[in-house]
Amino acid sequence: LLEVAQKNNIKLFGGCDGAGVCGTCHVHIDSEFWAIMNNFAEPSEDELDMLDVVQQSCETSRLACQVVVRAEFDGMVVSLPKR
Repeated sequence: LLEVAQKNNIKLFGGCDGAGVCGTCHVHIDSEFWAIMNNFAEPSEDELDMLDVVQQSCETSRLACQVVVRAEFDGMVVSLPKR
C-alpha cells in the first residue's frame, strides 16, 4: 500500500523503507474494508507493537508498508492521520 500511494504522488512517508519499524506510514483503513483486509493479512505482532506507539492510532490503523494490495480491496478508503 505504501508503494501504491507513493507511485500515485500521495505524500505518505516510509522512513524505514517498508521494514515496518518506524510507523511513519501509519494509515487508517475504512471500517467497511477492515474485516475484508484482515481476512487476507492480519497485522503481525511486530506491527501491532509499532501501532501501540504511533500517534492517533485506532482500531483500524495499519502500517501501509505491511499491507499488500489485492483486487478484493477495490474501493477501499484509506486516510492519513492528522499530523
